[in-house]
Amino acid sequence: MGALGNGRRGGRSPSLLVAALIACVLLLGFNYWVSNSRNVELQSRILEMEGRIRQLAADRDESSRAS
Repeated sequence: MGALGNGRRGGRSPSLLVAALIACVLLLGFNYWVSNSRNVELQSRILEMEGRIRQLAADRDESSRAS
């Protein structure tokens, strides 16, 4: 009876594969962190613009009532 495959490793993952998986996880984590930071910045800008629009609408309504 012959052994199937490479018997030296005995089911362990190759270290290069583990290193590649760790690198992928780190890359995905970094990309998530960057996109999350950008989303927070954009959400704050949207809230600021909504406030400006509400103020402009209130000013427009006030000036139309005065006329």
